[in-house]
Amino acid sequence: MGKVDNKALKKEILTDGILNWSVSKFYLRKFLLNKHIIFDENKVVGEDLFFVNSVVNNADNILYIPEIAYVYLNSDATGISRNIKYPSQVLTDTYEVYRLRLNISRILNVSDTQIQTKFSNEAIDNIYAIYKDWVVNGANISKELRNRLVYIAKEIKSNEKIELKEYIKYFIIRDNRSKIVKIINFIGNK
Repeated sequence: MGKVDNKALKKEILTDGILNWSVSKFYLRKFLLNKHIIFDENKVVGEDLFFVNSVVNNADNILYIPEIAYVYLNSDATGISRNIKYPSQVLTDTYEVYRLRLNISRILNVSDTQIQTKFSNEAIDNIYAIYKDWVVNGANISKELRNRLVYIAKEIKSNEKIELKEYIKYFIIRDNRSKIVKIINFIGNK
């Protein structure tokens, strides 16, 4: 148990691990009210990261207690359902998470291109997963939303180098290769 440096904690937030989740943490209600920190219930993706980032930005002291305080069971069905039910919001929030992570790295002067590339790769993976869920589940996506998907994928690809696998996903999204997505999904389920 001990105090944790906020800057060190911010660097850990960039790893996109358990630290990003708002659960398994305890907050003083008075602190949250005084600092006007709220959990944005309008976000469907990344709401935990935005909340924890606000807490870390505003906290003078953070105490770490190495105890398991919460068990979270994750389900792919939840993400798929969210991608179909809230397609526009999922896309917007996913892009905002990517931009927040880049912004945190800039504030901390983390110029490590591996980290920047990691963010871009993960963002392309997330955008592709959204596209895949739309395609595989026959979601009715407007031309405007489809164009926004391609725009965001281009924006992410142009920011940093991405790996070959993400380039392929980018081109599948850009060229709307839904048949390829269905084949990949079919093979992946075998």
